[in-house]
Amino acid sequence: MALLIHWFNPLVWAAFVICGRDMEMSCDEIVMKKMKKDIRAEYCTSLLRLSVGRSWIVGAPLAFGENSIKSRIKNVMCYRKPAFWILV
Repeated sequence: MALLIHWFNPLVWAAFVICGRDMEMSCDEIVMKKMKKDIRAEYCTSLLRLSVGRSWIVGAPLAFGENSIKSRIKNVMCYRKPAFWILV
C-alpha cells in the first residue's frame, strides 16, 4: 500500500526491495531451523532448479528468485542452528 501511495519515492522502492530480500532469507532460515537433519545441500539444489529455466513475469513483485539466488545460497550454506544456551 505504501508503494502505491508513494510511487515516485525512491526510498520506498528501496525499502520494498530490501523487504523482499529479507523475507526470502528469513523463510530460508526458518526451513533450516525446522528440519531435524542438515538439508542445506538439498535445499540449495532445489533453489537452483527452481530458478533455472524460469520465465520472467514482468511486474510481478516479490516473485521467487528476483536476483538474489546467489546470496540466498550463501546464506543457507553459512547457516548454523543456534546453540541451546543462546535460545535459553
